[in-house]
Amino acid sequence: MRWASHNGGIPMQLCRRASEAASMQPSLKQAGIALAATAGLGIISAPFGLATGFLVRSPAPPKRLIAMTLLRTFFFPCLLEELFWRAVLLPQPNEKSWPWGQAVLFNLGFVLYHVPAGWLLTWSKAVPGACACFKDTSFLVLAMLLGFACTWAYWMSGGSLWVATIVHWLPVNVWLLLYGGEQQLRGVSARDQGADQQSPDHC
Repeated sequence: MRWASHNGGIPMQLCRRASEAASMQPSLKQAGIALAATAGLGIISAPFGLATGFLVRSPAPPKRLIAMTLLRTFFFPCLLEELFWRAVLLPQPNEKSWPWGQAVLFNLGFVLYHVPAGWLLTWSKAVPGACACFKDTSFLVLAMLLGFACTWAYWMSGGSLWVATIVHWLPVNVWLLLYGGEQQLRGVSARDQGADQQSPDHC
């Protein structure tokens, strides 16, 4: 198996991609791309989530929880997932033309990895409702739409890790803080309108 080449081989290429994506300076154009991607995602995702009952309006949580959630989710899952699924795996725009095949393949991986991740989080008792939530068909469809929005924003911004992260971060926090996400991850079904009935800790 060949890993070495004149430019350092595949591992160095992947590291170089991540470094270039992280070193891009923000600009007004990138802010516009992030806004457009987030707005487009919301226009499609919100009606779908509300129609399927996956998104249910919930009371605003305490300010301390809001601040902690905004900070925590920026680094994980948003920054770390975008670092891997976009910055490392996708080529930089200056490497080649639009990688349609790779974009679809890696977005499928991004969606499906949530299923075993949810099982692991529930099994370890770290996030009791993750298993049921992450294998929900509506969640997987929304994750697919989110992945394509992040991929589009990443490519249109010239390969900016930060643009993709913001496009990931904003919808995740709207879901967690305003549309039942925190309750679902704690094991309370959003379709029960915030009822206190706990879901089983197993799949």
